[in-house]
Order: sequence, then structure tokens, then C-alpha cells
Amino acid sequence: MRTIYCIPIFFLLFSVAFADVIVTQRPYDLSVKATTLVILGSGFSPLSTDNTVALSVGALTPTCSVTSATATQLTCTLSVPNGANTGTLTATVTVNGNGVSVPTQVANLIAVPTIPAVSGQDLSKHPAAITVTGTNFGTNPDPLLPPSITMSSGTCSVTSITNTQIVCAVAYTSTGLTTGALNIVITANGYTLPSRLYAVVLNNDPAITPMSFDLSTNAKKIIVHGNNFVTATPLAINTRTVTLSQNGVNVPCAATFTSTLITCILSTNMTSGVALLATVTNNGNTTLPTIVATVKDAPVLCVDT
Repeated sequence: MRTIYCIPIFFLLFSVAFADVIVTQRPYDLSVKATTLVILGSGFSPLSTDNTVALSVGALTPTCSVTSATATQLTCTLSVPNGANTGTLTATVTVNGNGVSVPTQVANLIAVPTIPAVSGQDLSKHPAAITVTGTNFGTNPDPLLPPSITMSSGTCSVTSITNTQIVCAVAYTSTGLTTGALNIVITANGYTLPSRLYAVVLNNDPAITPMSFDLSTNAKKIIVHGNNFVTATPLAINTRTVTLSQNGVNVPCAATFTSTLITCILSTNMTSGVALLATVTNNGNTTLPTIVATVKDAPVLCVDT
């Protein structure tokens, strides 16, 4: 006889271990009008819909809809309520309804950046850099949301930023910037300002007229000749300068400018036998060093006794 034994099968209970969800503290500046928030950490799901982000700043609760995700980074569309206070923005991330992070700072909310209205300041076709002044540019920009300036002609790479000033290096074709209105769009702390007129580009690069006349070592004044040393509407921040030098050593000069002349009052003796070079900067453009005099020994008065 064949005997069949039946063994009851019991449900096996098991548990699934979820990885710890950790949010990295990020104290970088973020505008209250920013539309993107980046959260770094670990234990996130690569599937965007599996991650839920709860935010708070003071008593307000901004919203953050996750648009892309990896195990270590979430990017979400941010909406901060009108009238939100500046200050610490805190995030709590929940993954798959189970793993929950502790509340952690993910940004430092600051006021919206602003720049004043500008009308028609002059700019050279070949500026080395431009400087934009304003407010609330921030002092601790997020490396993942870097500040930028887009120009209607040429390109601009931000080289420094303070809360009230952005400086960027300008690049352009061999013909320089396009003459006429130069508009800029600034993005700072995750917020992009509307396009704004920055300057009017003129074909007015400063130029020095080369000179080779003799100048005494103890001369007290020299006049530099040329064009476009002063324009009708200079840049609001215009580092108009003239630099005199001999063999790379600066010669102090207290200067006054007209459109075609720079008068330099000299306060130290110069070196005999060495050319005196001048370099002029105006409206963002700097000339090449140009010879403006040849320094000779001071004349000696001889008295026959």
C-alpha cells in the first residue's frame, strides 16, 4: 500500500529591510522665488514617485514635487508661499512610505535678487569684464545652482559674486560685441530675473597716440594723447584709469581726463634711458601698453665762474 503523508504548509513571515534615508545638510543661499531645489543624501529611490519631500520654513510649508531622482540626489520643482520668511529651509524625505529622514536644512532662503534700472550707459565693443550691481545676490551660492549672466551679444562667465555685485569675464568674436543695446539676464540663487538693459555698446574703444618725445627724469607732468578716454554716459561702475610704467615698474600718476587728453601729475623721478609706457582703461576696455615718451637725464645748469 502506498502511503501519502501531507505536511501542512505555513505562511512564512518575512520582513523587508529598508535602507536608512539620510538628507545631507546644505546651508547654501536660495531665493524665496527659486523654482528648483536640489536635495543630496542617501537611501533615496531612483523612481521619482517613490520619494516624498516635506518642507518647512518657519510656520510655512513650501511644496516640492520630485522631478528626477537617484539614490543620492533628488531634484524637485519648488513652490514657496508668497510672503515666506527668509531663513532655514528644512526637508524631510520619505521613501516608499517607509524610510523617513530626520528634518535637515537643505537651503538658506533669502530675498529675491534685484538690479536697478539702467538706461544707456556706454560700453566698449571689447570689454574684458562687466560688473552688475544689485541686492540679494547671496554670499554662499549653491555649487549645483551657480549664478549666471546671459548677454544678448557675447558670452559672460561669472568670476566673482558678493551680495551686491556680480563680475563676469566677457568673451566675443574678433569684431567684438554687437553695437547697440546690450541686454542681460541674471540668474542668482535659483531665480532668474527678467531681461534688463545693461548698456549701449559703442564703437569707442580707448586708443593712445604713440609719442616719442623726450621727458626729463624729474618731470612733474605728462599729457597722454588719444581718443575715447571719456564718453558721454560712462558705465555706472567704470574703472577709468591710466597706468604709467617703466620696465614693468609703475610710475605714480594723479590723472584728469578729457575725451582726447589725460593729464598726469607725476610725484616721483623716473629712470633715464627707459621708455615711458601708458595703459588706459575706459568702459571695460584696456589698451595695450603704448610708448608716450622717452625719459632722458634732467638738464644741468652750468655756471661759468
